[in-house]
This record gives sequence, structure tokens and C-alpha cells, in this order.
Amino acid sequence: MIDTGATVNILDGSTYDKLKQKPSLQPSSLNLIPYASKSSLPVSGSFEVEVESARKNTFATFCVVPGASGALLSYQTANELGLIQLINAATLSTSNVSNNLLGKYPNLFSGIGKLKNHMVKLHIDKSVQPVAQPHRRIPFKTRKKES
Repeated sequence: MIDTGATVNILDGSTYDKLKQKPSLQPSSLNLIPYASKSSLPVSGSFEVEVESARKNTFATFCVVPGASGALLSYQTANELGLIQLINAATLSTSNVSNNLLGKYPNLFSGIGKLKNHMVKLHIDKSVQPVAQPHRRIPFKTRKKES
């Protein structure tokens, strides 16, 4: 399965065991944390292999994890194999709509903007002692040079 959000290629242990020519596993120090999980996946090891599609081939590193969870192909590997195609999102031209609104309501799209005809109530806790914050110093790089 291609996972464009994955940064590593993953092969499950049961699929690795079914390989006729098993590549030797190298120790891996990768800490794989699945999406929306706090615990990491145990990694049995990793190996580098040449993978190919109908049109292209590339070398990729696969991490082997115990179990029978399936395989994941990372974004980078899928892209190198030409299995995915990035398409820029189509944008709708809103220039006419924007110009109409700007022309119709110029007071809404200019100046600072103020909330009129509305009373705001500030909820202040009287038990809290007010504190005067010190002024924020200007960084040396942004200070004006004195002559």
C-alpha cells in the first residue's frame, strides 16, 4: 500500500518470511511511531533492495516489523517509481467577485476597523493582584544606531 504520509518503507514480518531470497537484516536504530499513536513500533531490522515498477526502478530501504500488518511504500519511493503523480490544485478565479465586494462595501475593507454599537463586558477577577509588566526591550540588531 502506498502511504504518501510515510517517510519510511515498511515490510511486515510474515511477508518477509515468505520471500524466497531473504535479504540479510541490518540492525536498525529507527524509532517508528505510527500516526496518532504514542507508542513506537518494534523494528526487527532493515534491508536495502532494488524495487521496480512497470516503468522505473530504484533502491529503497525497508524496515521489517513483526506481525502481519502489511507493507507500506513511502512517498519518496512511490514518487521515484512513478507510482504517484502530484497535481496542483485548481484555483477558482475570484477577482470579479472580490472587485464587486470591494466596490460595494469600501468602508468594510479600509482602515483599522471598529466594533460599533456593541457593549463589551470584561470579566475581571477582583481577587487577583494586578501586576505591571516590564517593558519589552528592543533587540540590539533592530535598534537605531546612535551617532
